[in-house]
Amino acid sequence: MDRVKWFRDRAACQRSPEEKEILEEEFKRTISSFDHWEKIWNELGQKEESHSGAAIYTFQTAAMFAKLAFDCREGFKKAKSNLKG
Repeated sequence: MDRVKWFRDRAACQRSPEEKEILEEEFKRTISSFDHWEKIWNELGQKEESHSGAAIYTFQTAAMFAKLAFDCREGFKKAKSNLKG
């Protein structure tokens, strides 16, 4: 029984660097996606009349994506600092 557990634990330890890389790339892709959507919504808002409801909606949506990108960047920094410490 101890032998089986040892092999399972060793396999889990060998997978952990791969899992870390996957999570880092997911963070990067998510941030990139939020930045992309913010840019698109800002461009749509600039095409609308400045005080129309559609323009306000597009700028609010762009601000939402900007906040999501910011929060994701901060979470990524925090996660990386926790791994180092």
